[in-house]
Amino acid sequence: MKAIACRAKAICRAQKQDVIKARGVGRLAIEQPRNGFPERLALSDLSKEQRFRKVADIAVGLLNVQRSFIDKDKFVITDKVGNVNGKALGYVFGMLDALLHCANLDIRNIEGEAALRSVIARMFPAEVVNVGTYFGRLKNIESELEITNGLMLGRKQATDWLRHKTPPVRWTTCFSV
Repeated sequence: MKAIACRAKAICRAQKQDVIKARGVGRLAIEQPRNGFPERLALSDLSKEQRFRKVADIAVGLLNVQRSFIDKDKFVITDKVGNVNGKALGYVFGMLDALLHCANLDIRNIEGEAALRSVIARMFPAEVVNVGTYFGRLKNIESELEITNGLMLGRKQATDWLRHKTPPVRWTTCFSV
């Protein structure tokens, strides 16, 4: 597990730099208050819509790093029987929510929904037709323990990445049998 974490950390650092350079941000500034937790991502003079896109790109980058450690046969949200992997879905929601919160954005408005749809579509292109079903499941978070567990894990991983630059590597646990 330590080797995986080291490899993921190196990939994460490289991918973060790629995301920043590829989008022309130049520098992604994280404001640090006294307690050390970044309150918001300063994304230069971008419009609200562009900030949502940038944060979604960062989330996809963090998830793509972890994707390389997940068996291709298990990397689905809906299996062949029709069961939805709520924990993996919740992880994506939680990670994006924490990153958006850090940038003073809210996942619960129209742009936030669009960002979540974009992340799901980019991570699971074959399952784009089911995004509406996934949103229905996400709206019932309180009654879906599996989604709630994934959501908390995703938020924790994103928060650890923001605070301590610890690479998120736990998404793989959402796909284990």
